[in-house]
Amino acid sequence: MGIVSEYVCNLIAKQVNDNGLVVWYDPDGAYADVVAVLDLPDTTVLGYTDSFLRLRWEIDQKHLMDGEEAPRLVVYVPLAQDQTHHALIELEAAGVIMQPGQQPPARNTRLAVVARNALKGVLGDETAAHVEKQTEAGKRTLAALTFEFQAMVNVETFPAIERALLRHAENRLLEKTDGDMLTLAKSRLSRFWCDAEPKLQARWALVASAAEVLLEADRVEKALKKAPASVTGMIEQYAVGSRQGAVSVGKKTDTADSTEEPWCLLDTRHRHLESRWYNFEVHGDDHDSIEKLVIRARRRYVAVGSEIAWQFLTQLQKKAPDKSVARQCEVFENHVKPFLGEKKTAYMWVDALRFEMGRELACLLREDFEVDLQPALAAVPTVTEIGMAALLPGARGVAKLVTAGSGKLALEINGTVIKDRKDRLTFMKEHAGVEVFDVKLDNLLPKPSKKVREGIENAQLILVTSQEIDELC
Repeated sequence: MGIVSEYVCNLIAKQVNDNGLVVWYDPDGAYADVVAVLDLPDTTVLGYTDSFLRLRWEIDQKHLMDGEEAPRLVVYVPLAQDQTHHALIELEAAGVIMQPGQQPPARNTRLAVVARNALKGVLGDETAAHVEKQTEAGKRTLAALTFEFQAMVNVETFPAIERALLRHAENRLLEKTDGDMLTLAKSRLSRFWCDAEPKLQARWALVASAAEVLLEADRVEKALKKAPASVTGMIEQYAVGSRQGAVSVGKKTDTADSTEEPWCLLDTRHRHLESRWYNFEVHGDDHDSIEKLVIRARRRYVAVGSEIAWQFLTQLQKKAPDKSVARQCEVFENHVKPFLGEKKTAYMWVDALRFEMGRELACLLREDFEVDLQPALAAVPTVTEIGMAALLPGARGVAKLVTAGSGKLALEINGTVIKDRKDRLTFMKEHAGVEVFDVKLDNLLPKPSKKVREGIENAQLILVTSQEIDELC
């Protein structure tokens, strides 16, 4: 369905929502193809063919006019109103009339006027006015208008067309979530004008990111209506997704063949959007629609993300996760210690690397490495001092939360209070049971120094720490 056709459908839908019954006269038969695909919720669509008696009989058979209020009914008549000899006067009195030249303007279906209003947000006022004149002169039909826009998608001659398509995609996504706009945005990224003008490419990428957030929000929101009735189930849905058959969260999983993607993708899409918006440079005055689109995507993300959190906390109040869900304090004992006697092991502590970011990293690493991605329930409160200390040897079972002065908290493991990075490194070296070498991530890249290389060579456990993400945010 083209832009003009959809615009007409929206006009009809609004009149039905406001008034119930619509009698639609179309003397030129311009919208016959639109009526064939018109599908409005809880609305009956009937069309005149060759007999008003037959049309009225069909309405009576369906008991559409039996109630005191007007039904949700659209009656399409491919004739002028004055050619009907008042055959539908009762329907007209019970509802509203839509036809060329009808007032108020929202009920005027003159094709030239509709085409101008539908296309001015895409082509601009000047071009839309030109289209109106040509349509009024009979040079353009609805089918031709629809084809014309589709042809624009394949044109790369003028940057004005590229900007017109951008405005269309942005305004369309402001109206409703539309997967076709994501397809359009991605297809434009490799076109000529995006290569010639990086600012156009950046804007299309931003549109694509916003569309992904909106689509993902709709998908997750729908899934939440049938959310699992347990914390364990919600963790699985968030981190792994759903499959044909049960999957334990604590076991090795590969989300590539999931029948439903994990909910954490909503966080990933939003992160990509914010990153692109942060780096986006606004040029000139033509930025209102993209700003509104980013705001709409943010609001949808917050709304759906809040619903996930609320349902998670509701289930958590009822019952804690079962033992199939790993705990953060078990990471060293279960995933690091078993390898220490066998091979050199790297243990990375990346502050603020949330699960969805780890999942994206794992997807990149799968091309060259065997990857086992597992979610773990974080130690609370989820602050650096507690979360990082929970990754130390002995944290499982005996760690407890203590005050560290000045309103701060710390973790105590076997009588040792661990407050900061220095304490964590000291504790690790004393309790790992092997030679430990600690290094910051930025000292490894792009190339480690001789001292770092020697430290890695002589140690069995290499502890890599990073605070870049936390500092950036």
